[in-house]
Amino acid sequence: MRENLGPLANDAEIDPVRLSYQDFAKVGLPEEFEDGNNNGIRDPGECFIDENSNGVWNADLGKEGLGGARDVVLYTVSMRYRRKFPLYGVIGLSDYTTIKSATVLRNQPFDAQNAPTNETICT
Repeated sequence: MRENLGPLANDAEIDPVRLSYQDFAKVGLPEEFEDGNNNGIRDPGECFIDENSNGVWNADLGKEGLGGARDVVLYTVSMRYRRKFPLYGVIGLSDYTTIKSATVLRNQPFDAQNAPTNETICT
């Protein structure tokens, strides 16, 4: 990425992230939870379905990494860099800006997809 951007990326902070999901419909969704007090927020003590098997409730149920066969992977890259022209400071904007790009792809069907291991946790 730095090579392709040349001198524009010399001082840039580049942050790539890969999250895998069972299917396209789950990309970016939170883990389901029982909203006992109907406030729309998962509060301590409310049970949730741990779809990514990490033992805690997540606002995004994706698993870190590339996933397995037939999984859907969300690739996101953020780049924070210093603006190249000082004009932005004159109009009150930050010297830095961030751009972000994302794409979603399904892995090849080289094997059967792993069965989900959804566990209900109440903490």
